[in-house]
Amino acid sequence: LEEIVGVADSQLPPPDYSASPGAESRPDSFAVQVAASERQRLGLSERDPIVNVFQLLEEQGVRIFRYPVEHDEVFGVSAFSPKYGPCILLNAANTIERQIFSLAHEYGHLLMHRRYYQSSEPSAGLDKEHPMEIMANHFAANFLVPATGLREVFLRDIGQKKIGLEDVVFLKRYFKISAQMLLRRLRDVGLVPKQDAGNLAAELEKRVPAKQEFVPLSDDVLRDWTVVSRFNHLARKAALDGMVSLGKLAELTNRNVVDARKQVQEWRKEVSLA
Repeated sequence: LEEIVGVADSQLPPPDYSASPGAESRPDSFAVQVAASERQRLGLSERDPIVNVFQLLEEQGVRIFRYPVEHDEVFGVSAFSPKYGPCILLNAANTIERQIFSLAHEYGHLLMHRRYYQSSEPSAGLDKEHPMEIMANHFAANFLVPATGLREVFLRDIGQKKIGLEDVVFLKRYFKISAQMLLRRLRDVGLVPKQDAGNLAAELEKRVPAKQEFVPLSDDVLRDWTVVSRFNHLARKAALDGMVSLGKLAELTNRNVVDARKQVQEWRKEVSLA
């Protein structure tokens, strides 16, 4: 689509923070440093929650795709092309909270482990205890929920009283993360004792079915991003300006030709009404 519309060379990839071999011996501290540096580069203070991580990363040249994958244990896949840049595929069958974390996790790989994106063949996922996976997890946690911001919001809106479920709801909505991830961050930052965090995590497991989320986030984040998605814009432009056939549009958007025709008709109607 980028080549068809003529914008294939208009985006620069995000910087390369490739980890040295020695960094794998301290995966947590290195990832925390990279997360802080990247937030600073993006103009985010240590206190700012990320309003829409999908839109933010797409503006950094990351091609983001969401498709349901049969196995819900598949969370995200990333790739880097010297010609086309970074790409991330998210499993749309997972919760929004899981997709947000997976997006940040794969972004961490693209920033810190770019030299490993050499083969044209896909590679299997790493064991969760592999240093590179630990680094990506630490990056995602600190990129989405910086310690300074979490501490400030916690002290301002929760204070010294024992944390309860309503506090969990408030904080997960504030930072747009899962309840379980929030409890891990509160524990790691030292705001909640390990035992209290564990008790709350156990309480959530009782209340929420497996692989579902406690008080799920709305789909506003996805809807707002989809409206300005670069892929959607390029597909609309190519179709409305006659740069692609219906068959090609169907192929690019994973539709059949009948649905592609209906979609183009809706786009034309929307533009004419505007």
